[in-house]
Amino acid sequence: MHLDDYLDAASRRPWIYGGGHDGWQGHDCTLFLANWAHSFGRGDPGVYRGTYATKEEAVAIIERARGLVPLIMTALVNVGWRGRDGDPQDGDIGVVVCDGIDVGAIRRGRRWIIADEHQLAHLPGNLFIRTVWHP
Repeated sequence: MHLDDYLDAASRRPWIYGGGHDGWQGHDCTLFLANWAHSFGRGDPGVYRGTYATKEEAVAIIERARGLVPLIMTALVNVGWRGRDGDPQDGDIGVVVCDGIDVGAIRRGRRWIIADEHQLAHLPGNLFIRTVWHP
């Protein structure tokens, strides 16, 4: 799937923590990333998909993983994504720092795209990058 097609489809998906009863009815901030990685056909990195339904449960999963970076890294590495050195490219998944908070994002052009409870949001590309993975 082309990145622009994915982002267009994702912009119409509802925000549902855990993705809903089977994990595929909607997305949240991490499933937005997992769904993109899943589109490459190497398995589903959304290992917690459908197992939580609230923000508090989502935060607890991230805390048990010891943070967003280890949670996303483990999930992506398990489906064949690799760390990238250097400049992020279109379609890369990264963890960036926005207003002092780690957020998972997809690189598009010179910006990072995140999912929040209202829409897909475009963040500046010059944010501090904790780590980046590519397919």
